[in-house]
Amino acid sequence: MVEICLAVLGLFVTIGFHIADGSPYVLIRKVGENIRVPCDNVVYPDCSSSTWIFESRQTSDSAVLVTHGVKKNSGRAKRLRLGSDCSLIVLYVKTEDAGRYTCRQYLTKGGSQHGKDASIYLEVETDGGFAILHHEVGENIRLPCDNVVYPDCSSSTWIFESRKTSDSAVLVTHGVKKNSGRAKRLRLGSDCSLIVLYVKTEDAGRYTCRQYLTKGGSQHGKDASIYLEVETDGDYSTLYHKVGENIRLPCENVVYPDCSSTTWMFESTELVGHGVIKKNSGRAERLRLGSNCSLIVLNVTTEDGGFYNCRHYHTEGRYTSGTNAAVKLIPIVQTNGVFSFLQHRGGENISLSCNYVVYPDCSSTTWIFKSTELVAYGVIKKDSGREERLSLGSDCSLMVLNFTTEDAGVYKCRQYLTKGGNQYWEEAVVDLYVHSNGDFPTLHHKVGKNIRLPCDCGLPKLLLYYMDLQ
Repeated sequence: MVEICLAVLGLFVTIGFHIADGSPYVLIRKVGENIRVPCDNVVYPDCSSSTWIFESRQTSDSAVLVTHGVKKNSGRAKRLRLGSDCSLIVLYVKTEDAGRYTCRQYLTKGGSQHGKDASIYLEVETDGGFAILHHEVGENIRLPCDNVVYPDCSSSTWIFESRKTSDSAVLVTHGVKKNSGRAKRLRLGSDCSLIVLYVKTEDAGRYTCRQYLTKGGSQHGKDASIYLEVETDGDYSTLYHKVGENIRLPCENVVYPDCSSTTWMFESTELVGHGVIKKNSGRAERLRLGSNCSLIVLNVTTEDGGFYNCRHYHTEGRYTSGTNAAVKLIPIVQTNGVFSFLQHRGGENISLSCNYVVYPDCSSTTWIFKSTELVAYGVIKKDSGREERLSLGSDCSLMVLNFTTEDAGVYKCRQYLTKGGNQYWEEAVVDLYVHSNGDFPTLHHKVGKNIRLPCDCGLPKLLLYYMDLQ
């Protein structure tokens, strides 16, 4: 279980989430606090089997702090205590205390290690903490940089610290990508944000945006840091709901039926604490707690999209040994843009927009005209007979050059997360019509409506399109 301490209006709330890949848990604390680092693999209750090892985040040096339950002499020994449960207590935390703490078991002195390590990663913040983002493997994400000085990003440097290995790497320096094994999956946004394509588990860790006014100069201002957690398939369920719907988010690990053990978190905001809806969440009026401790959200909005975690505490502040029930909610906005109607004259160059693009590099995008595939996974097909007049825009729109009457018809933009996989959500449909002599007006109406068709002798005919957008 990962514990994270976030600063919210000057108060500290301890929250937890589950990491399935065996990586160390994460604690985030402020300078000056007293903390307890738990040891989850204790063999002998008197701690005679327990050894604590520390690996510094600043220097990568390792040091043994406790061996077989006895503190070692070190510069920090006066600030260390061993708890009755063999946890490591660190008093008056300092920035140099940040790093990996490992509790290791040896049944005898000089013997071999018993069982696996229990590791904790401590982050020490001097002010305000940093944001934590949760994303699923394969997603494309944007990490914002909140301290940009020069809009052209020439002052911005991005640094990555791996959660798995604790190694550090410079990804971007003064607005220019560095050569690395991940360079092909990295982009720098127009606002100097870092875009990571097709996220992998090894992308998890701390990302820091740092400003330097000149090359080789000293750092300007404070760091803007983000901690990225990458979830693998099965760590959470994903729900898709239309904006305006009332939804129920299930909690499958309930401890107490009266929900007194249940806490619901949205990202880093506590919505429900021990079965009581928080009044300061900004959404309290639209929240309900179901009889099975599920979270009911009324009149879903786009702002409701994100990660929800159902967690359980046996007592105030004490986390249960169970796992989280995590749900990712994706609100779907259904507008009349799902189906659009375009009219163009012959010879024009036109652009057909795709509303539901998943991967910005268009690798998820397929364009179909009638029954012919024009673009497959972002690549224009060579056998369509029109490939020389087709191109793909930066937003995955389909560009058609020198428009002809043969180009008229229905175009569909579909998304596929993997080649050969199932279609992802809805398709964007564009009906393209060619202007000619004797043009006629077009009316758009929903099925079931009563409509009036005007009669004008100057118009040879009227085209009525019925579109079922329900």
